[in-house]
Amino acid sequence: MSVKELAKKLPDPIKQFLKYAYGAIPLSIRYGKIFWETYNFLQESQWWSREQLEEYQMRQLSKLLRHAYKNVPYYRKVFNERGLKPRDIHDLDDLRKLPCLDRDTFKLRFNEMVARNVKLRYLHMSHTSGTTGKPLQFYQDHSKIEREWAFVCHQWSRVGYKPEDPRVEMRGPIIRGLNPVDYDPIAKVLRLSPCTDNKKVAHYYLEKMKSFGAKFLHGYPSAIASFAHMVKKYNLVVPFKLKAVLSASEAVYDWEREIVEEVFNCRVFDFYGLAEHVALAAECEHSHFYHFVPQYGVTEIDPNTNEIIATGFLNYVNPFIRYRTTDVASSPVLSKCSTGRNY
Repeated sequence: MSVKELAKKLPDPIKQFLKYAYGAIPLSIRYGKIFWETYNFLQESQWWSREQLEEYQMRQLSKLLRHAYKNVPYYRKVFNERGLKPRDIHDLDDLRKLPCLDRDTFKLRFNEMVARNVKLRYLHMSHTSGTTGKPLQFYQDHSKIEREWAFVCHQWSRVGYKPEDPRVEMRGPIIRGLNPVDYDPIAKVLRLSPCTDNKKVAHYYLEKMKSFGAKFLHGYPSAIASFAHMVKKYNLVVPFKLKAVLSASEAVYDWEREIVEEVFNCRVFDFYGLAEHVALAAECEHSHFYHFVPQYGVTEIDPNTNEIIATGFLNYVNPFIRYRTTDVASSPVLSKCSTGRNY
């Protein structure tokens, strides 16, 4: 029996005590070596030249392709059917010699998609939200989760977020029970249940956020905009100053951005990602353009459909190579950003 399985069997009071005891350890220590190495690398490499970034991408891509050819049956077949070897991919343009992967193929050939050099019992099974009507399940390891969080924190750092900063969340499932607020002592997150039009609840949320010392509000833009609408409708006073609202998991509409920025008097900062962890982008601190992060993977835009096609560098258990995301973006802007990033 694993430690996690054993912990689930403990009485609730003991579990709560252990959560707070573990939560007392500073996040700077708990996040560990993999997180901090990734985070510090991103903070530095965001200012690299285009040539440096492309060289890094090519090294990571070559490493991923060699692994996929050696250990993942599906990709070995893909290479062999085209008379290719990983060494034949000399640059990022050569990647187009490989076919795109879609969700239907991934699901149909799932057993061939798993790397043979890993032990499944040590892995975490993840899945997409299913909003497209085609939910997908796939494996990931713990180190990938740590690296992913480092990428997210790195992007949020553009608006002043630090990895150890406490934050308020309004996302995910509705919190059941009498109290629509839940504090997670491990993540140091105050979670608010998305709510309907209710003046008392909106006022209660504002007071809880004040006592918590809220600096960042993170969540679904639709839920946060609904909350902001209630604050404005009932003329409630916001008794704290947020540094930014961090929206994610949904497209953010102009009207949502406008009401949230008006009510909370701060920037709405949006980022784009997928459960499959193949592409990651966040807004620039100087505009609402999105920077795709080249250290995360190779991102292509289909010239005919503008669909995002992505190859992620983090997942070696279930590699996604030239994966059709079904998401659509505008044509990429390749000029250098005013911040100095060559993304």
